[in-house]
Amino acid sequence: MANSRQAETELRQAIALTGMPKSCTLSETCGFLASACLGQGKLAEALDAAQKAVAIGQESENLLDLAGGWRVFGQVGAALKRAGASSNHSVPSALSALREPSACFAESLRVYETIGAGGRTGPHVAGLG
Repeated sequence: MANSRQAETELRQAIALTGMPKSCTLSETCGFLASACLGQGKLAEALDAAQKAVAIGQESENLLDLAGGWRVFGQVGAALKRAGASSNHSVPSALSALREPSACFAESLRVYETIGAGGRTGPHVAGLG
């Protein structure tokens, strides 16, 4: 968890420094931030960063970034689902409107395969469970 905390701090600094929406690394950095937040159980922050990763990938039309954004969005969605299922209260309505994690992973796989990078899919597909 300490590593996730340090990573979160450094990734937020990187985003602040690059901050321009057309930065070639911003989508990937947001994805890494989402993962770091997930590692700390900060689900709302992870969701925000994952949504930004997808949006930036879509806007830039960079398919590698888009595929990575969908992958991390699926990971966040799966974590939110687990959190909602394991608690006595429901996941807030804003979070329950998420796409199914499996749909996010499928979209990630589809985009990776479109660009011939299907081999990059292993680690996140294994986390579907």
